[in-house]
Amino acid sequence: MSHLIKYTSGDLFQVALKSTSIKEGPIIIGHACNCLGFWGGGIAPIFKRKFPSTYRIYNNHCAKYSKDPSLLLGSSLVIPISVKDPGFVKTVGERVLIVCLFTSIMGGEDPEEIAENTQAALLDLKKRLENFEIEGDFTEYDSNNLAVLNIPKINAGIFNVPWELTEKSIIKSGLKTNVFVL
Repeated sequence: MSHLIKYTSGDLFQVALKSTSIKEGPIIIGHACNCLGFWGGGIAPIFKRKFPSTYRIYNNHCAKYSKDPSLLLGSSLVIPISVKDPGFVKTVGERVLIVCLFTSIMGGEDPEEIAENTQAALLDLKKRLENFEIEGDFTEYDSNNLAVLNIPKINAGIFNVPWELTEKSIIKSGLKTNVFVL
């Protein structure tokens, strides 16, 4: 197993509560997204319920590509949460970033293609974090603190990608990642 991936048992959304002792740097929580602007299955409805402000930004972002949603494949979108979101937690909420990884148009691609899109989206995310390309208002942090992505086993559910393929994509991207498993 790679030193880039750490497996953690438990609820992905509890990461914010566990991070109260960290003084600097954002808390990055991500998931694989379709390119059509819907958070309707897998873990996505939980993101939508906890962080409706990020869903609206994601949905509007996808709408810009409605003529050709495939243009989003292999990209990422980084969005700070709102204090009005039900998932906002005082003391850490202002540091939470939601990451949308565009890995599939709507789940019809073959697993290898989705894995390739995942690697490209993770590389795009690394670049965005280094350059602070974040939607909305967010306090800039030293890029050394933008080091860990917290995700569930992305692509393994609705997109039906064997985890080993996604795991290889994470390793190839070089992005430190905490993978939460129940």
